[in-house]
Amino acid sequence: MILRLDGSLVELDVARAAQGSGVWLVRQDREGFVAVYEDDEREEVLGRYPTFEEAHHAASEAADEAFLAFLETWEESWVPF
Repeated sequence: MILRLDGSLVELDVARAAQGSGVWLVRQDREGFVAVYEDDEREEVLGRYPTFEEAHHAASEAADEAFLAFLETWEESWVPF
C-alpha cells in the first residue's frame, strides 16, 4: 500500500496470484488494476487492466509460465539415481 503524506491512498495491493521465487500480484490505483511481478531485486509491471479479473488472470498466467520454465530447466538437469 502506498499512501501520500496527506493520507490519501495512491496504490493498494489487492491480491496475490502466486508466490514462488517472487510474487505475482495485482495492485489497484486510481486508473485501474496493474499486474505486477516483484522479487528482492526488481519490480516488473506486467500490464495495466480495466478490471480486477483481467489483471489477476495476467498475473496468474505469468506465474504459470515461470513455473513451466522452471520445470523444463529442472527436468533437464535432473539425474535419476
